[in-house]
Amino acid sequence: MKFLAFLPLVLLVNLTLVGCDSSPAVVGAGGANSLATGGASAGGTSGSVGGTTAVNIDAGPPVAGAITISGKTPKATSTLFEGVNYWSWVVQYGNQVAGTETLIGALKPKWMRIGGTAPDNSTPEAYSNSVIETAVTYARAIGAEPLVQVPVLKDATGSVPTAQAAAAIVTYLNVTKALGVKYFSIGNEPDIYVDNGHLTAYSADLNCQTFAAFADAMKQVDPSIKIVGPDFSWKYQIGSGANDWMSPFLTNCKSKVDIVAVHRYPINPAATTVAAAQADAPAFRNMIRMLRTALDAQGMAATPLAITEYNITWDGDPTKSTLPASPGTLPAALWTADVHGVALEEQLFSLDYWSISEGWTLGILNGKAPRPAYHAIKLFADHFGPTIIAASGAPSGVSVYASRNAADAATDVMVVNWNSTNYDFTATFEDMKAPVASAHLSVPALSLAAFEVNDAGQVQGWALTQANATQGPTALQ
Repeated sequence: MKFLAFLPLVLLVNLTLVGCDSSPAVVGAGGANSLATGGASAGGTSGSVGGTTAVNIDAGPPVAGAITISGKTPKATSTLFEGVNYWSWVVQYGNQVAGTETLIGALKPKWMRIGGTAPDNSTPEAYSNSVIETAVTYARAIGAEPLVQVPVLKDATGSVPTAQAAAAIVTYLNVTKALGVKYFSIGNEPDIYVDNGHLTAYSADLNCQTFAAFADAMKQVDPSIKIVGPDFSWKYQIGSGANDWMSPFLTNCKSKVDIVAVHRYPINPAATTVAAAQADAPAFRNMIRMLRTALDAQGMAATPLAITEYNITWDGDPTKSTLPASPGTLPAALWTADVHGVALEEQLFSLDYWSISEGWTLGILNGKAPRPAYHAIKLFADHFGPTIIAASGAPSGVSVYASRNAADAATDVMVVNWNSTNYDFTATFEDMKAPVASAHLSVPALSLAAFEVNDAGQVQGWALTQANATQGPTALQ
């Protein structure tokens, strides 16, 4: 049976940063309702993988290599770093988030955004107080703090929302129901309201005026809440003129926002090649640093920065998810791992995957079946600690991210291997309190490998490979 899939409003991030081969598309993933029957999934070692072209691997004997792990400058991870997006709640489309609490809870998310296009315009079903309350209950069930988006385009009655209507949502949740919701956002991707046909006119200045009025009214109800935004789709390219909505927002609305947030979908669905996925990590790091520099220049050095929507591409149409790094493939999972590693090293406040489950391929679940990106995130949840330390020396095509575990009794190492090469790395540990000096890490070709090296030098490892991409990682011998 087919379901209409409604999708988030997203656009291509500045091509000068991500190196994609076409201009930003106006029709994003939520531009229009479209028929969908489910998404692609990866598995096997060759041939067709859930509708996508699989990557052939012909790895020879392991190649020796050396990496260095340094504990000299440890950095703490945000307690709300891991996040997800809850949105496919519409009953007529099957309410695909229902019953996924256990699976999503296993990822240990600490933040859950209730947002997107549907809550912003109450289409195709009303974004009512009861819908929001149900979502808050889901968030608490998976151990996450809810982030509730208030609408800017249409409220549950079909009217244009006012600041007072936004305040009424806060009143309902935190006064009437005493749910203690701490985080709220205002609208979804206002920088492309006009591009996607929601409004005939809208500007960066008008966006800030709306944001400020809503934020003030909401905080009058509950001064303890935190306001997140502006949730721009892609027009946050500092110094780029019409594509820079962020600079005027920071100049005029910095006193109204507690956590600055944007979205990121870097690769055109027609360009989701392994090479494009592999090359994106440096562009992502540059994007974070660009925004962090803009915040610092406004005296906002202490203001957290979050990515409240992200995926490898903005369009989850299964007919377009046919390339080797399309959503639902192992390379898309490796991309997700690289995004995690960079975001952790750059100390993002939160990184929120789009989305939990949906009819198209962008869901981390395909119904209730995990896709490869799910397993990549779970490896971080299970085998990566809260204190980031430095890793260096990896060969081209290999990314290494390191941390200390919560007990400060082991070093956790994530290795993203984009190459069709097996590696036998000697990891040398420097500036560590532990006496262990080195360890051997055997990394399969085209894989995400997780290692725990305890302070006695004992090593455990797990790997997500082409062979187990949908089933989940297996232990390394």
